[in-house]
Amino acid sequence: VVLALAALWAGSDPPAAGPAEVVILHTNDLHGRAWSQKAIWLDRDNPPMVGGLAALAATIRRERARAWNEGKAVVLVDAGDWFQGTPEGDIPRGRLVAEWMNLVGYDAATIGNHEFDKGPSILEELHRIARFPFLGANIAREEGGHPVWRQGSWTTVAHGTDIVFVGLISSGMRSLVVPEAIRGFRFGDEVETLRNYLRPGRVVIPVTHCGVDRDVEIAEATRVPVIIGGHSHTGLPGGKVSPSGTLIAQCWAHGTVLGRVDFRLEGGGVRGATASLVPVRPSDGEDAEARALVARWAETVGAEMNVVVGETAQALTRQGAGSSTLGNWVCDVMRDRAGVQVALTNRTGIRADLPAGPIRLRDLYEVCPFSNTLVTMELSGADLDSVLEFSTGANPVFLEVSGLEAEIDGAAAAGSRVTVRTVGGEPWDATRTYRIVTNSFLAAGGDGHLGLSRGARLVDTGIDTLEALTRAARAGKIAAPLEARLRRR
Repeated sequence: VVLALAALWAGSDPPAAGPAEVVILHTNDLHGRAWSQKAIWLDRDNPPMVGGLAALAATIRRERARAWNEGKAVVLVDAGDWFQGTPEGDIPRGRLVAEWMNLVGYDAATIGNHEFDKGPSILEELHRIARFPFLGANIAREEGGHPVWRQGSWTTVAHGTDIVFVGLISSGMRSLVVPEAIRGFRFGDEVETLRNYLRPGRVVIPVTHCGVDRDVEIAEATRVPVIIGGHSHTGLPGGKVSPSGTLIAQCWAHGTVLGRVDFRLEGGGVRGATASLVPVRPSDGEDAEARALVARWAETVGAEMNVVVGETAQALTRQGAGSSTLGNWVCDVMRDRAGVQVALTNRTGIRADLPAGPIRLRDLYEVCPFSNTLVTMELSGADLDSVLEFSTGANPVFLEVSGLEAEIDGAAAAGSRVTVRTVGGEPWDATRTYRIVTNSFLAAGGDGHLGLSRGARLVDTGIDTLEALTRAARAGKIAAPLEARLRRR
């Protein structure tokens, strides 16, 4: 799709060839964060309010107007994971965020792994209302072709040069999403896919949902000038320059900042690319239309989600090099509800901290928004040790636990990093069979945990993890055990 030049300058009279200077405004990993939040990472005692779709809309409009007034072409893109993770994002099946993106005027958005969490039907629904293309050049159907809601790239023209934005999702989707959600799809290699778009006389800019480490690999293999990234929730205030000179940009997550990339076009190529992060603060102003849109949808979900279900005297967080207080509580609830010896869950699946004070259903939803169920199985002591060992490997996915104690030595050789001490208060035995519970994502081999997918006597209890947490909270069982169950040497 090629935009008419007039759309880029909002009614001004650009030179015939278009402006030589280009601004890319970008977001990633919004995860449906409709409301502003306290930035305790900036100031724990007096945290400022940041983010929120109304404040983000106002920030985008200000930055776009500033660039237009400077005679620059402006593009607005998103790098995936638009809506999943909050009641406002999930309950309307992404519609609030899609309508907000229409309102703000996104040019294109790459599909993220969490867009698939509940299957492709949501993408089909959102595609019908979105006024911007969904990018995913490496998404295809196994039988051939690609879904109608997926577009490989989006093209605009500036200074007589085609600028082609290519959407790329992680090729490792089978370890990121439950199998039934992506059945019938294949996800091609990012580099091989991108090479199909590289040709003389055009500028190609990938908009990726692969994580910053994979972005560096893509940069080195293709030497594209700029990559707009997402997935790893990485903040790159000045961008990250790869060894070959590619500028990689990403802006944390949840709309707490807006990313901006500036460059000029010379001789059909990119020169002088820079990256910056623009703070998103409600105190700087909120967009009235966006605020009204959020408020309208909030009425749909607010009554149920704002019910107080419990209280905690101290905050439960995901912080800690070993076990965390929130991870300990989540796993304790899982183990107690399933009636087994050991509980395991992935820390990356615990998506928000619990503040001290009253706990609303909304708070628990944001801790555990994935609709995972509790799955029980049997593992030998040796297999349990292997599962823990895998979580400390080259691409660690740290586990939270209940019912066991172990030590982790990250400097030890592979295969000997974990020493399990006790299970259920008794010495660990490699030959003994233990009953464990985990979430349905890990039980299906998610995050690469194939050892869990091969457990014996596997039973999906059908108990939603959120329901288990809510039941425990209502029973007054919100505790913050401080013990280091997984201790790092």
